[in-house]
Amino acid sequence: MKKDILKKTYVTEKSNWLSGNVANPAYTFLINKEANKPEVRAAFIEKYKLKPLGINIIHNPKNKKAVVYLKKGDKIDFV
Repeated sequence: MKKDILKKTYVTEKSNWLSGNVANPAYTFLINKEANKPEVRAAFIEKYKLKPLGINIIHNPKNKKAVVYLKKGDKIDFV
């Protein structure tokens, strides 16, 4: 597996709102430009020990982001 698939969390107003969503919380990460959904899923499970419900990849000219959706009740503590 490639190193540094999940580079860091991406925190904006919208990403904060998504992570606080009661139905299905979602977290946004900056990811490696060559990473795909299965690699992001594997890296996320390895790092956080949670199984994501779904992953969306967003391509920008400057960066590549992944929005990871979790089931109700799951959450990540970044502290």
